[in-house]
Amino acid sequence: ELSYALGKEGMTKRKLAKAADCILEYVGDYAFCSGTRSERGRGMRYLKWLLRQRSGPVRVEDLGLSKRMTDVAEVQIPKETIPEVMGPKGSGLRSIEEQTATFLFMAFDRGGAEVLVI
Repeated sequence: ELSYALGKEGMTKRKLAKAADCILEYVGDYAFCSGTRSERGRGMRYLKWLLRQRSGPVRVEDLGLSKRMTDVAEVQIPKETIPEVMGPKGSGLRSIEEQTATFLFMAFDRGGAEVLVI
């Protein structure tokens, strides 16, 4: 699974580390985060969320979000604009992530609507 989290030429690993503001390294089947406690926590949480996407659609309630989390937001996007935001093969989201040092993905809210998780 960590090969997925590494991404092409390490791009996914760098994206997660940048979004979490931590150092992220993979050794064999293990992931290590370095930084402050909150940076390490974000790094591991973002990695878990990324890997969850491999097993199918992600539901917001399965992410363990709490009101105390200041680094996560759910954004409602009109259904007809989702393809435009996503771009071909997710390139729109990847571009936004690169420009803003964030980790973005689509998930289903409790009502079954797709939301952008930032």
